[in-house]
Amino acid sequence: MSISLDAKAFSESKIEKGQIVFSKGDKAENIFILNNGQVACFLMSKDKRIIPVYSLRNSGIFGEDGVLSKSGVYQYFAVALEDSIVTKIPESDVSTFMKEAADWIPNILNNISDRIHNTIEVISEHKIIDDRLNGGEEFSQEEEKLILKSLTN
Repeated sequence: MSISLDAKAFSESKIEKGQIVFSKGDKAENIFILNNGQVACFLMSKDKRIIPVYSLRNSGIFGEDGVLSKSGVYQYFAVALEDSIVTKIPESDVSTFMKEAADWIPNILNNISDRIHNTIEVISEHKIIDDRLNGGEEFSQEEEKLILKSLTN
C-alpha cells in the first residue's frame, strides 16, 4: 500500500515489536500513519512512571504534532508494542506542502500543535492518566516491561 501527497508516493516500512519509533526531544523528521500493528505513545515521569498519551491499534496517525509545531521536536515517546507497518511522511514534504497552502492553514495547525504540547506537559507534570486519551486501555504489565526494556537498550 502507498499513499500520495500531490505527486509524491510514500511507501510502507516495518517497525519491529519493542522498537522505539522516536523519543521525546528527537527532531521531528516524519509523520507516521499506522497501517497495521500497535504503537504506544507515552511520557516518562521523573520517577520512571509510564504515562500514556495514547495508544494506536491497526490505524491512526502519530508524530504529527512534532512535525507541525514550531519546536520541530517530538513531545513524547513512541514504541511499537507489536510488529507494525507504518507509512512515513517526511517533514520536508509536509513543509513544502504547507508553504504552498494558504497562510492561515499552517497558522492553525501550529496553534493546534502548540495546544497539544501544552496538554502533554500538563499530563506529564501532574501524572494524569485518563481513559479518554488512550482509548480506555491502560498498558498491561507486559507492555510496560516491553516499553521499559526498549528505553534501556
